[in-house]
Amino acid sequence: MNEASTSSSEADFPLWTKAQCEALAALNIPVWQPKAAPAVADKNSSSYFYKLKNWLLISTEPLPVQLPTWLQDVFRTLAPTVEQRPTEVSASTVEHSVDLLQLNLPETLNTELSATQKRELWTRISALHD
Repeated sequence: MNEASTSSSEADFPLWTKAQCEALAALNIPVWQPKAAPAVADKNSSSYFYKLKNWLLISTEPLPVQLPTWLQDVFRTLAPTVEQRPTEVSASTVEHSVDLLQLNLPETLNTELSATQKRELWTRISALHD
């Protein structure tokens, strides 16, 4: 194993030591790689994550105290048997929640949506819900 691939392996796979990477390469064993985290916003971004039954809702702003009617309708559609608000979860929890369906909520939660925004939102929900 040459020096360039060794340093690349160490940078790419911090779980393995240099000796372990060399041993695996000598035996022609591929280096194990953890699965990629779900495609969600970066921990450091200003995103808010909410769990509602088997859904992960992602928003750029916190949920308003008084939910607009359209947002209540979305929650009732996603989880008809749940009568409570979505629960906020941390970004670190999100990384381990690969089994949740993800829905990015519209940018502005406090205002009414335009007809185009509603159509786009319900199209995304129906595509994920099937």
